[in-house]
Amino acid sequence: MQMLAPRSAMVPAPPAPPEEVADASGTKSEYDALERKFTEMEGKGVKVAHAKNIARLAQSFIKGGDFVKAQRYIKKAEKALEEAMK
Repeated sequence: MQMLAPRSAMVPAPPAPPEEVADASGTKSEYDALERKFTEMEGKGVKVAHAKNIARLAQSFIKGGDFVKAQRYIKKAEKALEEAMK
């Protein structure tokens, strides 16, 4: 026969992490800043095609209203741009 621990000995699960929050204006501003970086880096001869492709995904999420996912792709595009500048 299996013995169960008394209820007082059970440890409650940790609380769920807070949801990510992103707003439309902040996300669009970050996207616009990224576009300006693309223009600047292209002028310096940096190949930004890969980063731009990632940014297009961010733009599609902005248009669809999913600003949290858009933020994630903006960050990925920024990292790709940094790699392209090396």
